[in-house]
Amino acid sequence: WKTTVRPVEPLSRQPSRIVFEEPVYFHTSFNHPNVVAVVEVVTEGLKQDGSLQALSCGFGILRLFGHKLESPLESPASASQDKRLRLYHGSPRALLHPLLQDPVEQNKHVTLIEGCSLQYALRPHPLLEPLFHLL
Repeated sequence: WKTTVRPVEPLSRQPSRIVFEEPVYFHTSFNHPNVVAVVEVVTEGLKQDGSLQALSCGFGILRLFGHKLESPLESPASASQDKRLRLYHGSPRALLHPLLQDPVEQNKHVTLIEGCSLQYALRPHPLLEPLFHLL
């Protein structure tokens, strides 16, 4: 999924902020702690020759079904709350390295970007809720 182009609006004396407010839908029949969504923040710009250049600003790992009994997608109370996804340096391709082991977030080769996060909320699609028992 790729969003439309959004400008960065620097606020005086505050960190830059980009507002997306776009719903992204997905479905999985799996309910396992190893099912994750990986979110990458990418900026696009033009090179001097006019060609497009994409640069990764970082990535986050969204654990959809936690190790706890109550996962974000199963609990209406926790799903309706906004949460913050911490971002890490580099590209999510690093997650494919054979030496990288779980929990990825605690690996010494995956470094956190201080003061950088994505705000999100997980909610069930209201029109699909009556069909959940069929999926």
